[in-house]
Amino acid sequence: MFGRLVARLQVTGRKSESNEMKSILKKSGFNFYREYREGAQRKRMEQMKNDSILQERLAQEMERDLM
Repeated sequence: MFGRLVARLQVTGRKSESNEMKSILKKSGFNFYREYREGAQRKRMEQMKNDSILQERLAQEMERDLM
C-alpha cells in the first residue's frame, strides 16, 4: 500500500513539473525556430569576422613580402 502511495506521488509530481515547464515556455514566449535561426545568424557573423581577420593578415603578409 505504501508503495502505491509513493508511486502516485511520483506520477503526480512529474505531471506538475511538466505543466510548470509548459507554462514557463508559454509565458516566456520561447520559440525554438527563432533560437535556431539566431544561432545560425551568430555563426555566420562569426565566420565573416574570422574571414575578414584572415584577409587582413594575408594582406599584411603580402605587404611584408613585397618590401
